[in-house]
Amino acid sequence: MKHSSLYEDDRRNPLSYWMWIAIPFVVVLAVGLIVLFSLSGKEKESFVEESSGETNVVTRLPQSVSRFHNVPTAFSTLKFPTTVDITAAPVEAFMPSNPSNSASAFFGSTRTGNDGRPRWHNGVDIAPVKKDRNGKALDVVDAMADGVVVYVNRAAGDSEYGNHVIVQHEDPIGLVYTLYAHLASIPGNIQRDVPVKAGAQIGVIGNTSSQKIHLSRSHLHIEFNLMLNRRFDAWYRARKFTPDRGRHHGWNLVGVDPVEIFVFMNSRANATFADFIQTIPAGFEILVANTSGRPMNYFDNYPALWKGAYPYSGATALRVAASGLILSGRAATDEETERLAQNRNAPVILTVDEKVLGRNGYRIIAKDAKGWVIAKNDTANRWFELLTY
Repeated sequence: MKHSSLYEDDRRNPLSYWMWIAIPFVVVLAVGLIVLFSLSGKEKESFVEESSGETNVVTRLPQSVSRFHNVPTAFSTLKFPTTVDITAAPVEAFMPSNPSNSASAFFGSTRTGNDGRPRWHNGVDIAPVKKDRNGKALDVVDAMADGVVVYVNRAAGDSEYGNHVIVQHEDPIGLVYTLYAHLASIPGNIQRDVPVKAGAQIGVIGNTSSQKIHLSRSHLHIEFNLMLNRRFDAWYRARKFTPDRGRHHGWNLVGVDPVEIFVFMNSRANATFADFIQTIPAGFEILVANTSGRPMNYFDNYPALWKGAYPYSGATALRVAASGLILSGRAATDEETERLAQNRNAPVILTVDEKVLGRNGYRIIAKDAKGWVIAKNDTANRWFELLTY
């Protein structure tokens, strides 16, 4: 006698058969709904963007407190990159681009281009102290603070920076970047994602660059920067620019005066980079429509610089340093939003401090017969695009 299985017996009873088929699906559906509803009431705590050698987690709390809010600053152990004390050294310790203009070695609108217009210098150029009999610089270059190497370029001819290294540092304000350029050589152990301590050797002073620098003018160019947009690499590739440096391109890094940051940090106990930012005067205040429909990436990077509830994705008022560094942002008022609409959402200049702008070498804004307006140049166009990309 052939014995029938339970399954076969159920097939003779259609109702029982379909119950056995349906029960597992009902159970799975019920569990899924329970999990969905339990998660729906929770605020999303963080998100992670594609990595480019750095950690990109931004904690989303009611006032947008970043994950760096409670971390100690890496700049508590700030070291000079060479044996030169850049806060007290004589002018001869620096390397001007124009021998007749010693100020051209320093940060700001200190240079003049071939077109006769002022140019912005985003760092400080330090001359070597030691040279061999052939005039080759021997000075070692050290990391200025604890951090992680995020970019190394050993293809000297494809960048105005030549051989250069970028180190990422943590601070309560967020990620800060130091840059070391024109290096003659970079040790083999200096690679992306390698941690370094303040004072660790990362190179030797040189004269490498895509633009010819004579051996006699060998120097170290240093910068302290914040990053405009973590999605810069996507913006760059979309425009088919080359070479692709990821997000660590000079266009995406906006700086502060290296001499001033050394003076500030070394004269105050427990000072942070965030504290220093508060001392920088605004060159102008500008209204930006932000038609992207999402918060400005800059304030996801540096939420402490946003004034008010965040995230926010509407029209925005920005206080901007002469270097293009965004010092703070806030929601535009109703009247300001209407003003933008009347200007067809083109940026509007609210205030300008001409004394702070000085020669205005960065040229995001320019003055014409009607007053201050958005400058018509590649630098200004890039800056605005990166704010809302």
